[in-house]
Formats: sequence, C-alpha cells, structure tokens
Amino acid sequence: MRKRSVVIAGMVVVMMGLAFAGVVWANKAEVRIVAPETAKAGSEIIIQVKVDHSTNTVFHYVSWVQVQIDGKEVKHWKYRSFDLPPGADFTREFKHRVPDKPGQMEIKAEANCVKDGSAGPAFAIVKIK
Repeated sequence: MRKRSVVIAGMVVVMMGLAFAGVVWANKAEVRIVAPETAKAGSEIIIQVKVDHSTNTVFHYVSWVQVQIDGKEVKHWKYRSFDLPPGADFTREFKHRVPDKPGQMEIKAEANCVKDGSAGPAFAIVKIK
C-alpha cells in the first residue's frame, strides 16, 4: 500500500512538472517583421510577422498580435485559452497595397503574452519608388 502511494505521488509530481514546464522557461512575446526593403508605388506586397514565445499552453500563451502601417492598425489577431495560436513560435502573413506615391511606409508589429507581456514593438521601413 505504501509503495503504491509513493508511485502515485511520484506520477503526480512528474505530471505537474510537465504541465508547468513552459512557465519556468517563459519569455516575453517577441516579433520580427519580414517585408521587402523597396516596393513600387501602388503595388501589393507580402508582409510576414514572425512571433517568438517560449510556450503555448492554456495558462501561458500569446494573447494578441497587432500590426500598424503608418500609425494605423491594419491587422489584429486575438487568442484565448481555448483558441490558442498555432504554436509557441508562429508566423502570420498578409498582403498590403503600397501607397500610390513615392516615399516610405513604416510597419510596426507587436505581440503580447498573457503572463509576461511584450518584448516591445518591431519596426520595418519599406521605401516606395
């Protein structure tokens, strides 16, 4: 009887350790923007936002990813405990039409972890020709 109790207690400890392993190695949600350096005025470009986080569990996950272009929000993805992102590290991709006149376009992206917050926004500049 005593041996059985010790085995069960050991199994519980292992299961709890596995369940909360991501919490120990947690980090703030980080993003990286992948976009062309230059684009033709009026063209359509593909923008990727690569999100990096240490874990993806119902208790500890990226809760949102937001993208702004020239100060205006153009994309916002929201996640919940039972509607998690596709993984701890994941990529969101979308198309965006570049303004019709030469200049530049500023892209700002940020992600947030429900426990650890954000590592801060990432920025990219696309020169418009």
